[in-house]
Amino acid sequence: MNSRKKLTTASTTAVLAAAAVIAVIRAQAGAAEATPPVVTQTVEGMNAQIKLGTYPAKILQNNAFTVTLTDQDGLPVVDSKLDVVLSMPSMLCGDAAFDLKEVSPGVYEGEMIPIMTGIWEATVTAELDGSSTTFTRKVKAER
Repeated sequence: MNSRKKLTTASTTAVLAAAAVIAVIRAQAGAAEATPPVVTQTVEGMNAQIKLGTYPAKILQNNAFTVTLTDQDGLPVVDSKLDVVLSMPSMLCGDAAFDLKEVSPGVYEGEMIPIMTGIWEATVTAELDGSSTTFTRKVKAER
């Protein structure tokens, strides 16, 4: 009877652990799905508004990607060099890098092409006057 009780306890623990893992996965997926097409972040006094033209992004297609940079006073950050790396942290696939071009004061545009469905992470690095600031956002991609 004692071994039966241990088996029941072990089974219950395994079921609870599996339920916890499933809950975490669902919460992460739900959080990524809830990411809006426009995300605003402030890092080291620089504000970035990161906007996707289509959301969720479409795989194997050009998707507009716009970053608007302002300083702590709300003035446009001009002449910055912006690089973006698109990666999929949950997969062992390669990264896709692309540049953004300044189209008006503080507004930088480019196109991203996710190669598969899922949750991607876009890391935007803004270089200005010898220093760099990094912003990140989740991007959901689908067919």
